[in-house]
Amino acid sequence: MGQPSERHGSMLTFSDTIYFYIAATEYERMPPIYKLDDYDSCLQKPSDVFCLLHFTLVSDEPSELLQIIEEYSEFKQSHFNHTKLRYGVCVTKNCQRYIYNKTSVSDETLEGCLNQSFWEEYQLRTKIEHYSCSSMLACFLLSFSIKRNWKMLTSTKRPLDPRLQRLKSLNGLRLTPAYAFIILLTATWFKFLGPAPLWEVTGKIMISDCRRRWWLNLIYMNNYVYDSQCLLHSWYLAVDMQMLCLGLVLCVLLKTYRLKRKILTSLFLIGITMAAVHTYIRDLYPIMIIWPSEGSLYFKTDPTFNEIYKMGHANFASYIIGISLGYFVYKWQSKEINIKKYSNYRYIHWIVGPLIIASIMSGAVFYRQAEKEPLYLRVIYASLAKPTMAILSAILIAGMIFKLEKAPTDDGRVADLWLASAVDSNVQD
Repeated sequence: MGQPSERHGSMLTFSDTIYFYIAATEYERMPPIYKLDDYDSCLQKPSDVFCLLHFTLVSDEPSELLQIIEEYSEFKQSHFNHTKLRYGVCVTKNCQRYIYNKTSVSDETLEGCLNQSFWEEYQLRTKIEHYSCSSMLACFLLSFSIKRNWKMLTSTKRPLDPRLQRLKSLNGLRLTPAYAFIILLTATWFKFLGPAPLWEVTGKIMISDCRRRWWLNLIYMNNYVYDSQCLLHSWYLAVDMQMLCLGLVLCVLLKTYRLKRKILTSLFLIGITMAAVHTYIRDLYPIMIIWPSEGSLYFKTDPTFNEIYKMGHANFASYIIGISLGYFVYKWQSKEINIKKYSNYRYIHWIVGPLIIASIMSGAVFYRQAEKEPLYLRVIYASLAKPTMAILSAILIAGMIFKLEKAPTDDGRVADLWLASAVDSNVQD
């Protein structure tokens, strides 16, 4: 139940998790975190100015509202920071008293414009941290065919090995040339997509980083840069390429050794150890937690995302599981194993899906407003979460490759074929 305190809200503690509540009427008193004036209607003439402002709420005297905002914002795991706001202001229409043209825009003039409205409505003042302004409207239309591009992406031409048909959705990818073109496009022409109300916190940051560190993306090492923002999502391509190169070397070396199982097991344990040691030394969360405040910064300063989540060595154990699955499939296909003998294992195959969902949902225990979990628990989870998901996925993929669902049962029947024949008979009737 809520505990009485000096705070303006009520605090509820349940299983070491702290929940902070304020009445809806109190929440409605807070200024909105984001607010945008109409961008298109603002920029009608070359002299019109639209500015995106990042500012902090302040007060020259004690303010009950500001205290409520600060208390609410302390709980960053579940609340946005309401002391730091981002507004898009049509300067030409709303700040004529302070700003006459773009050359007269400054921290002082923008604060004067904001302070007038904030003092009248909230009895608060503002402190500008950063701003960017635009005075023209640019549009860029990109035309493409989703249907045609998807067909090209998933196409397979003249497969020489019939086994490739089972992985045909992964074929057709031609990575580096297309990737290099996207980097080039982002660093040059992408700027013509703007300006826009939030361009400065989205496209502009990405363009700047691509111009400065494009070569890191091109050599697939951008995932080892702490605050990389050039095509942020391409960290996965870097990890994939790093694991691919490692896998090629590993496959060549394993070809000359007979102790494949022992070597792969040792490498798997090394991968688990690396993730555990990294989490322990840096005192990280075991999973990437999307804080409301960090999400708006595209994880630029999030230590878990930058130090372990996107790095290659953190995914090493999972990749070893994939390599092991490849050797397992190759061995069984070479020996032409009779799947009939393993038909009863299809029940294990059935529960893999729910186990994968349970594995994903288990990370929810770290989404709570409380002190960090004990370090040893975070280390254990960080070292086992990804490998567990990899093992479950390997079981699922192996069952699909060997068509375990259609394997004959002990009495010689095939469940799926029986069902298909029953449907056919009903159609004929």
